[in-house]
Amino acid sequence: MFSIRVSAPSVSNQGAFPQAGAELRLGKDFLVFAIDLRHWTIADYEAQWREGIWRIIEGASTSALMTAYAGPTGHMHHMWALWREEKSLYVQQHAVMNGDLDHPFVPNNPYAYVGTRIPAAKYELPIPEWRVNLSDVLAAAKQIP
Repeated sequence: MFSIRVSAPSVSNQGAFPQAGAELRLGKDFLVFAIDLRHWTIADYEAQWREGIWRIIEGASTSALMTAYAGPTGHMHHMWALWREEKSLYVQQHAVMNGDLDHPFVPNNPYAYVGTRIPAAKYELPIPEWRVNLSDVLAAAKQIP
């Protein structure tokens, strides 16, 4: 099973900036996260998610789904990094820090910031990693608004 969607309307968090609730379904796991609405709208995130998922379906080996674009002067941007390997899709949380870049972060091309997959379990990394079937991703792509 695979899906991603906005699940709650825009509200201001304790830091007084707008965010909305979102959900990512990866197999049996159901992950809830907040999308940052200071610089992108819900429609911007949904459009990027559509594009990111279709990249994988059309054969790209990597892709990304933005979850928090912090703006042109923001310190850190968050996304789900995606890697296609045979009939599987691997997913890990990923952050890009502006200080590590020699150019401004390009939110409409987060794919450029997804490097080679490092298998979390194989290298005993303290990060979660999920695997879903590509057939589930194809089914989900048809349902994203």
